[in-house]
Amino acid sequence: MMHKMHHFSPHFSFFQLFFFLIFLTTSSFSKQNDWELYHVKLYIENDILAREDSQYTGGAKLDVVYKIDNPDGLYKLLIADDAKIFFFRSFAIGSQIYTPNDLTQSKPIFNDWSYAAWTYGEVGVHKSTEKTLNSLLLKIGVVGSNAKGKEVQTAIHKWTNSTKPEGWDNQIYNELGIDLTYIYKRRYEYEDQTLWGLSIVPSFDVDFGNIVTQSSLGVFIRMGYNTVKDFGSSTMSVGGESCIPVYSKQKQSLQQKWSISFNTLLRGSVVARDIFVEGNTFRKSIVSHERNNFVVYIGGGISIRYRSFNFDFMQIYNTPKAKDIDRSKSVGTVLLTYFY
Repeated sequence: MMHKMHHFSPHFSFFQLFFFLIFLTTSSFSKQNDWELYHVKLYIENDILAREDSQYTGGAKLDVVYKIDNPDGLYKLLIADDAKIFFFRSFAIGSQIYTPNDLTQSKPIFNDWSYAAWTYGEVGVHKSTEKTLNSLLLKIGVVGSNAKGKEVQTAIHKWTNSTKPEGWDNQIYNELGIDLTYIYKRRYEYEDQTLWGLSIVPSFDVDFGNIVTQSSLGVFIRMGYNTVKDFGSSTMSVGGESCIPVYSKQKQSLQQKWSISFNTLLRGSVVARDIFVEGNTFRKSIVSHERNNFVVYIGGGISIRYRSFNFDFMQIYNTPKAKDIDRSKSVGTVLLTYFY
């Protein structure tokens, strides 16, 4: 008897899965009242400064971080080389949109980027000391029409009186996305008695999943006055992890009204899988490309904090990700943070 193959259900409730994921991960803790809300962060990304909708064109993410006392469970998977350890748990909802350069074409454009959207929930466990950070992040979500990229971009372009995107019928097909990320960072800092200082944060991370599989080396540099005591700002385009603090030093830093720093990011990634370049994992997409195996990211920006409110801006450039699309990419990121 022939059985019809069912693709990923369009009635799948992403938010039901996300909240189930939160319940599953929080259930490993015996003392839920030992959670301290640390910060809430909003990411807003767009390529408006590049004056084109192309490749990765925009995204948004809401991230919440808690400091945890007396943890168990998943934290045992993370190493630490200091007796004074702080534990954090993060939760996030994010969405990213990819398009070709020409939004007026309704037919497939085979020599340009595919239409795609990636909407996901993320949970993370983080173990930090004054010098090191170990993080483990799990993303679960969807690509394809279930991710609602068409509806989001069409509404934004209508609101901003921009070109209506006509090609979303050619987007990547629906697919459940699961990605696991491990991050290691080490922090070096110099600060004088007037609070002018410099911090340098080398990093290593590995992503594994059907959305992205890659390994990366990078460095983040802050230079300024009463600089934020964390392991570096992040953008969604280069991982989007939760900006975990050096907790004891950060609490002291927040006692000063002002903080300002100028930031630089350099990162190189060896890529083994990128669904937004190569298309769907289990079936052939309408548009697909051969990936570049090595991608470089470089960026710069500024961080300004007044009391509990922090504003970050960073512009990130990356080298071409597809061999047959010889264009680099620029995306700007605004991060708005409230510290509790």
